[in-house]
Amino acid sequence: MKDDQKSQAAVTAGYTEPQQMDLFSDDGIYMKTASELDNSPVEWLVPGWIPKRGITLLCADGGTGKTFIWISLLASLSRGESTFLRYDPHLHSAHTVMCFSGEDPENIIRARLEKAGADLKNVYVSAQDSETSHDITFQSSQLEKIIRKYQPAIIVFDPLQSFIGSNVDMSRRNQMRSALKPLGFLSSKYNLPVLIIMHTNKRPGESGRDKMADSSDIWDQARSVMMCGFDENKQRYISLEKSSYANHMEVPTIIFSLDEGKVHFVETTPKKMKDFVKDARDQRKEAAQLDHPTKKQECANEILRILSEYDGECPGEIMVGFLSESGYSNKTIRTAREDLQKAGFITNKKTSESRTIIHRTEK
Repeated sequence: MKDDQKSQAAVTAGYTEPQQMDLFSDDGIYMKTASELDNSPVEWLVPGWIPKRGITLLCADGGTGKTFIWISLLASLSRGESTFLRYDPHLHSAHTVMCFSGEDPENIIRARLEKAGADLKNVYVSAQDSETSHDITFQSSQLEKIIRKYQPAIIVFDPLQSFIGSNVDMSRRNQMRSALKPLGFLSSKYNLPVLIIMHTNKRPGESGRDKMADSSDIWDQARSVMMCGFDENKQRYISLEKSSYANHMEVPTIIFSLDEGKVHFVETTPKKMKDFVKDARDQRKEAAQLDHPTKKQECANEILRILSEYDGECPGEIMVGFLSESGYSNKTIRTAREDLQKAGFITNKKTSESRTIIHRTEK
């Protein structure tokens, strides 16, 4: 790409050359007043999802398609088209984009970009086997030089662990904050969206911040957090779980599919990750109950069995006697009868002698 083309691409991407200023007065101390602070509105690369300043996270278990998601995002932006996340009527020209992959070699990255329909000349890549791959961390001075030279509209790091530096203990909050601080500074300085790919932990029943692997402290530093998973129908979803600049609950979750390396929008849903986790938990609970009926369910089945032996009707006191002998408590018997009655399996009728007769319906 020629210098004048790069300059035009920089303008299109919203890239701004950092302003030089003297941060210190004669005594070495300088602070801004509130009137001097930037009051410009929040700018978005992908409206509602990815702000132009700050770190955005994409977190998911293996196999959910997180690599194909960022590949799809870069491919769309490289062509100047809206992403599958959100239609952007203001996106009219192609963007220069950049990715650093610590897990996949160059030929794999290229093949995936081609399948996604990327304009390859607009995508800069540092892959696992690239010459620059082992030199880049979030703290390296080389990273800022790369940003200044190529002026990308977004930069992707996949995965987090490959770029925090070998001496950083992810379980230590202070170390993680120090490791990410330079990246956040570069994002603000160059009006550059940064997308970091993370794994989630294997703990079932967790969602949001608690689902992040290794260090959840990065959740606090991120301005936007997207999480992927599978719904109760085994469909893939991507949910906005945090946004510092928008109400994430108002941003619909995307249901998507993968077909030969391409991400396809399916539909939206108001559900968030905690809802999908609850659905899965309820599904497991229901399956467990079918495999191992509760005492109440066993009692209900016994009531129906006794009614069958009595040709569909049985005096209440005889029914209770049988069930009590089988070890069921009065409370269990009562709730089992109530459930069967609500479901329409039995009815209770009073005789002229005020006896209760339990009848089985034809349901």
